[in-house]
Amino acid sequence: MKPKKIKEPLKKNINDPQLKNKLINSKSFLELFNNVQEAMIIHNLHGKILAVNKQFLSMFKTDEERAFTLSIKDDLSSSTNSLDLLDGIWADVIIGNPKTFEWTAKRPEDGFIFPVEVFLTKLSFSKKDVILASIKDITHYKSIQKEVEEKAIEVENFFNLSPDLFCITDKNGVFVKNNIQWKVVLGYEQKDLKNMHLWDFAYEKNIPVIKEKINEALASDKVIIFETNYRCKDQSLKYLEFRSTRYNSTIFTVALDITERKESERIIMDSKQRLEMVLYGSEMAIWDWDIPSGKIIVNERWHKIVGIEEHKQAKSTITEWEKSIHFDDLKSFNERLNSHVQGQSDFFECEYRVLNSSGKWTWIQSKGKIVERDLLEKPMRMCGTHINITKRKELEEKMFKMAHYDKLTGLPNRELFFERFSQSIVQHRRDKKIFALFFIDLDNFKYYNDSYGHEAGDRILVITAQRLLSSVRKSDIVARMGGDEFTIILRNISSIESASNVAAKIIDIFSKPFYIGDIESTIGISLGISIFPKDGENSEELIRKADTAMYSVKKTGKRGYRFYEENK
Repeated sequence: MKPKKIKEPLKKNINDPQLKNKLINSKSFLELFNNVQEAMIIHNLHGKILAVNKQFLSMFKTDEERAFTLSIKDDLSSSTNSLDLLDGIWADVIIGNPKTFEWTAKRPEDGFIFPVEVFLTKLSFSKKDVILASIKDITHYKSIQKEVEEKAIEVENFFNLSPDLFCITDKNGVFVKNNIQWKVVLGYEQKDLKNMHLWDFAYEKNIPVIKEKINEALASDKVIIFETNYRCKDQSLKYLEFRSTRYNSTIFTVALDITERKESERIIMDSKQRLEMVLYGSEMAIWDWDIPSGKIIVNERWHKIVGIEEHKQAKSTITEWEKSIHFDDLKSFNERLNSHVQGQSDFFECEYRVLNSSGKWTWIQSKGKIVERDLLEKPMRMCGTHINITKRKELEEKMFKMAHYDKLTGLPNRELFFERFSQSIVQHRRDKKIFALFFIDLDNFKYYNDSYGHEAGDRILVITAQRLLSSVRKSDIVARMGGDEFTIILRNISSIESASNVAAKIIDIFSKPFYIGDIESTIGISLGISIFPKDGENSEELIRKADTAMYSVKKTGKRGYRFYEENK
């Protein structure tokens, strides 16, 4: 049976002033219509615009008078779109089938084009059928993903522990390494990906986009974010969000399965002249704050995120919300919230930790906006969303540790040491304070490593780290520079004598024996010291002079410490 043909579904010159006036004069409709975060349009069945909300005017940079003259086909769509496809979608919606699709929108004033997601559905308003369009700008602005060093064993373990899809591709986009989630989520075995490109499993129309994004990642140090359809091994469809970044000549990619979020639709229903939207997205909760009373209403998604029973919803207040926030995050939360409430920012956005029902901290990203003010412009109501970002935060923390901490000893590595070294120089110069730099090298470490094996050598390095940490304050910095070399920054010392006392303490601690298996042994250290600002005001000079002092100890018998002395 052929589908019923709809004649001229998007004809521009058909108007319905009576229905248009009813829409515009409906107070309850306008309140909800203008307070949703997406751009909204009401059309008659022929595509004539009857009403638009404030978000539409902002998104398309036009005014209300001009908006009513616009055509979705001629004025709001890029020439790259298939208008025949739009006609087909429109006809399908008219016979009662809601549709969600992606489209390239165009601003009529300046021709600027941008990608949007459009949801179309037919509604009955005042006994007349209309088409409601919800438009969401899907251009993404997300924070840059930190670069992860390629360490074979760590990456392998890290890959397979992650719930997301991870892979490394070469500069040509060919798979080099992938984690088990490619099988769990998409069904592909390791052999299926061998010699294949990252884009070989995408739909043909998306291949140029993926290639472009991979080349963009290769050409910069930024994290490139994009979304695309992906074919599973069983030919079913998944929607993935990719985050790709360059590491040397390879590309490190994290892919998140966002199929559920993409497939979830915003469904709008007409009930007592109110439209209720259901936000798609499996991890998003909605909140509504009545500012004068302090009461907050949240949906059931929030209860699942923090494990609170739903019947406690009525008791939720802004005070209870603040009480659940981690102390270290509360100041930032209040500053950002007050900034928006007082009109100093357009939106409220904050990432912070809340205590869940199991006594653990859950990372939340909250966004919101004032949606109602009184006649004196005093804020009355604020609405927004919560998203559980705990997995993302844990991932970021793991990435940071892999890149900045020594796996064996747990100490800051060379990169993190120099970052904190530079910070210390700036801080002590500003506060006009002094600090000491210790450069430490183990005596005869190669002998122990060669005689007793690498496991014994590793144990000596771990014991060294523990003894150095026990010798200094928590505010001081102990780092492993590589091999058997360590550094210490004694921050904010009162005198050079203080540095001497700590150095003597360290030498004494290393005179105590330790055990390699059943064998009792000792290992000495040679320790060189430079003082800021006496011996230098930059990291290179201080390191060089501490290293010189250390080698002076080596030459005179080892197992001791020495301050840097000019011409000695």
